[in-house]
Amino acid sequence: MVRYRLGLAAALIILAASQALGNGFMFTEPGGYYQTVIPEQWVYQTHQSDNHLVVFYGPDESNLLYIERLQHILDDNARSFAERTLSLYEAPGGLRGFQLEEPVTELMIDGVAAASSVYSYLLDSKARQWEYRIFIVLEDEQGIVITISDSEDSFEDSCAVFQTVISNWRWSQ
Repeated sequence: MVRYRLGLAAALIILAASQALGNGFMFTEPGGYYQTVIPEQWVYQTHQSDNHLVVFYGPDESNLLYIERLQHILDDNARSFAERTLSLYEAPGGLRGFQLEEPVTELMIDGVAAASSVYSYLLDSKARQWEYRIFIVLEDEQGIVITISDSEDSFEDSCAVFQTVISNWRWSQ
């Protein structure tokens, strides 16, 4: 009877964990710096990823999630980092047809201050690509940038995926 109860308890724990991941999988960055849930149908791209860049393709041809780990970030805070980066995107030589869709907003990612913004740019003469980007400044002049990128038509659906990634984000170090 005790063995049955332990087996049932283990099965319930596994079931609860799988439901908590919500049809996704726990991804741990290869350097062990962070982990998060990546929804199923999003595929890790080994050939595009390295020690500083993690790339996932979504189920449609325009879905892209990428996480950059940057060095030599001299900004004092996430807002400054975001505003400086966005000004470069808007400047000559930046993103073609750059348009700020949502201004910089401050938030917390697993207890760490961050700043986010949504912008779009011209992918070609007819299509706009939309990006929701989160900027984080860490110790030792390091930064993390988390970005979801998609076409205008499916951007809202990708934002729901992004919320899953962000709400399940955990720092490992």
